[in-house]
Amino acid sequence: MPPWEGAAAAPSHPPLREDARAAVCIVGGGLTGLLTALLLARNGTRAVVLEQGGVGSGASGRSTGHLTTAPELGYAALERRHGPYASRLVAESQSAALELLAGLCANHGIGCDLEPVDGFVVGRDAGERELDVEAAAARRAGLIEVERLARVPGDAFGTRACLRYPRQAQVNPARLMAGLSHALERLGARLHARTRVVDVSGAGPVVVRSSSGARVLADRVVLAAPGLLEDAVRPGAARHRTYALAAPVPNRSVPRAVYWDSERPYHYVRSFVGGCAPWPGEPREYIVVGGEDQPVSRAADPEERWSRLESWMRERFPMAQLVTHRWHGEILEPADSLPMIGRDPRRPGVFVATGLSGNGMTHAAVAAMVLCDGVLGRPNPWAPLFDPSRPRSRAAALARLGLGMARRIFAMKRFREA
Repeated sequence: MPPWEGAAAAPSHPPLREDARAAVCIVGGGLTGLLTALLLARNGTRAVVLEQGGVGSGASGRSTGHLTTAPELGYAALERRHGPYASRLVAESQSAALELLAGLCANHGIGCDLEPVDGFVVGRDAGERELDVEAAAARRAGLIEVERLARVPGDAFGTRACLRYPRQAQVNPARLMAGLSHALERLGARLHARTRVVDVSGAGPVVVRSSSGARVLADRVVLAAPGLLEDAVRPGAARHRTYALAAPVPNRSVPRAVYWDSERPYHYVRSFVGGCAPWPGEPREYIVVGGEDQPVSRAADPEERWSRLESWMRERFPMAQLVTHRWHGEILEPADSLPMIGRDPRRPGVFVATGLSGNGMTHAAVAAMVLCDGVLGRPNPWAPLFDPSRPRSRAAALARLGLGMARRIFAMKRFREA
């Protein structure tokens, strides 16, 4: 289990026991579902949220809690695959996601150890040219402060060069989702845990049926739970299992930053301070290391992957003590490397969010903004790019449409402010 599991006092939510009527029903009580519900509530629309387990107990609870504007694919590859417009929209959306989370935590008093840090993308031994290409692509996407450094700060990565992404962030996922749950209750949203949804059907209203027989009749439905999104996954998407572990380290021995290397399979690192099980009352500093992803179809004994992760960690961070936490999760990588967020083309009144890949927390915030606008019938500059029904060949054209829309929305906002 992750080190933050059980470290936050989340409110208790009853299961759905009787039929309910709602403007919006959100299936999935992870970060995407909670953020979407909160944005809707702030716009005067109260949602009913249904979660199969406990709120925040799914994939979001197994996150390593890093927030970044650096996409897994990289801006250079993103630009080659989808064009410069798409690359810029991705950077805009991810920057807005970090700002959104910081603003919501401040406005709603959510104490979740949200900490701004630098992010470092570590080059390979012979990858100096790759870093220059990536830095130029990131700047073309609008991240003008990305800079190439001759070596990674500290000693963990030797003399390797890196890219520095300023103003990234790390967070305690459990405390974040507990805080969002409290905020939603204060705003009048209804959350139901231990409620497994088995069917979504109909239109006007859409009927969401649980395993107990209790239903929610809703004008709009948002699906943010993997179990109900199989038919929304586009051909070519790949499921991967990702692994993580945590170990105590001496205080201040690991710089407060997030790191990603460029290896295959890749690795990432962050540090974490707090009271964690099995010592919930004792503040300690931990190093969190993740990666060693592999396709689910080829995933075998996780012990082998955890062993490789631990060896990688000890080679670079020899001060790490006995590993206290190990866990794994699954991520979905769409064929075109872009999340699928928006209206479900097969079901009227239904919206989906899936394929958030390894930057799940950042993409969850992007998804919440796109879904909120979609449900409320408002334009969103990133919606065309992430449209689940997009043909891959049209991604660049859709990106240009989104960029044009973004410029118009920005111009209208400036006009109103003036």
